[in-house]
Amino acid sequence: MSIAEPARTTTDDPDQLYSVAQAAALLSCSKPHVYRLIHAGELPAYDIATPGAGVSKTRLRAADIRAYLARAAL
Repeated sequence: MSIAEPARTTTDDPDQLYSVAQAAALLSCSKPHVYRLIHAGELPAYDIATPGAGVSKTRLRAADIRAYLARAAL
């Protein structure tokens, strides 16, 4: 499995977390575009890095990605 390929799960868990690269693959767009959607408030994102780690670990929930796709399809 490559980093851009979403992890395969046996359940359709709305709380499944995806990296920015995985979300970009799901949305068929670039990572910078995903970051633009996050900064525009279109996609909620969560930083799961340990406080003080000095690096960000941005993750997006499956339910939020699906909700964005539903809004974008209108």
